[in-house]
Amino acid sequence: MEKCLASLEAILRTQLGLQQRLGELGAEKLVALKRADYRAVGRLLEAENQQLQALAEAEKERLLRVAQLTQQMAPQAARPARLGDLAQSLPEPWRTRLLGLRAQLREQLERTRRQSQVAHLTSEALLRHMQGLMQSIGMAVTGVAGYNRSGAAPRSALAMRTFEAKA
Repeated sequence: MEKCLASLEAILRTQLGLQQRLGELGAEKLVALKRADYRAVGRLLEAENQQLQALAEAEKERLLRVAQLTQQMAPQAARPARLGDLAQSLPEPWRTRLLGLRAQLREQLERTRRQSQVAHLTSEALLRHMQGLMQSIGMAVTGVAGYNRSGAAPRSALAMRTFEAKA
């Protein structure tokens, strides 16, 4: 059981490190979004994807260890226990260590979630800005300016024509 507990602790530490790195990448992505640096955003999205894949693998391992511990501690259990419930029934120092790591991981998950939400809102704002720019360019190219009664640009302004731009 000690070996399984040590493995579970290592997995939780790995997950915490991966989540922290994911948070760092999220902060970098937010800066890149604010600068509208699409190359950096693409590179950071790829790095985030790699972190998420590593997190998924670590989560599979965590679930396997929790199931193994459940089987060792309660062989008659119909399904694996939750980590928190399992940790509560462990002797010290395992209880404190696992519950502490679990709490740190939850805090980091919440920080990452909030940061992701900010990046999402920033992306939407950038998209609206770019759509507005395209609409302005469309109106300039077609020679149609203004808005109709509903506040939208007239359909004729949205039909782009080919034009040549020289620097």
